[in-house]
Amino acid sequence: MIVSNRASTSSPRWLRACVLVGLGLLPLGGVQAQEPDYEAVGDRLLRAVEEGELSPEQAKAMMGALASQRFAERLAGEDGEDGEDAKWEELVERYEQLGLPPRRFKPMVGRLAEAGVEDEALQETLWVMLKLVRMLRGGELDKKTAQRFERHLLDEVELSGEQVELVWGEAKRLAGAAQAKGPSREALAAVKAKIWAAVEAGKLTEDEAQAKWEAYLATTRKGEPSLGEHYRKLGVDEQGMIRIKEALAKAEVDGEQLERVLAVIARVAYALESADAPEAMLEKVTQHLREGLGLNPDQVELVIGLARRVAAARQD
Repeated sequence: MIVSNRASTSSPRWLRACVLVGLGLLPLGGVQAQEPDYEAVGDRLLRAVEEGELSPEQAKAMMGALASQRFAERLAGEDGEDGEDAKWEELVERYEQLGLPPRRFKPMVGRLAEAGVEDEALQETLWVMLKLVRMLRGGELDKKTAQRFERHLLDEVELSGEQVELVWGEAKRLAGAAQAKGPSREALAAVKAKIWAAVEAGKLTEDEAQAKWEAYLATTRKGEPSLGEHYRKLGVDEQGMIRIKEALAKAEVDGEQLERVLAVIARVAYALESADAPEAMLEKVTQHLREGLGLNPDQVELVIGLARRVAAARQD
């Protein structure tokens, strides 16, 4: 064989295929390669250099590309797994806050899985159930809202009618159990520990942690009126609640922040009826809304305005 004194400027077909096999992009022996054979690819590249088919720089670049690709794939896989774990950890924590400890959360998930609710549909269903339980406990789930939840489960999550019935049953059972018993001491301690761990990690300030803890306790106290009942006492019916929530949602106040803001509106509406110095009281509320709940000036103005309207309507 005549050996060239100059490395070829283009890679031969066998070499490109060799690298692609190593990367798992071409089948090897009819089976997709699971791990690149670094030693085999390296040997073949060395021979190519010796035979003048590649320069040392080209061989080094190809081997580096192979290693970089594999590292990127592994890193992406680990990031994906970490993200998935974090989602499940958050779900477990949210249900624990509702009074469902991990030892009871797992069997509930098992019942849903046995009914064929799996993978992404399972996670989405569990998030929907969280909202259902909170609304059931607060007496805020009207017929129209219930129908929207059902349509979402049927059309978006693609559950069957039987699966949706199971979801409703689990949500009602959990809402009833949470109202009757409340979270255990262990659950309370676990939630408190997690909140203050966030302070130590720099994710929350002490004021934010205290506000979060108090908001959680407010949802667990037995024998006290629910948020929906407070609003009914203030003269706000279901349609009124819907309008308030729509106004807040339009201002991008949602999620857990929405529940806490609704509680503030109710407290302020009550206080405005008897406050000797309402402006001084509102100044403190404004500070809490900004610093404790993280609302912007426009959102704060909206919240105070809603509280004033609720209080004024009650006095009429």
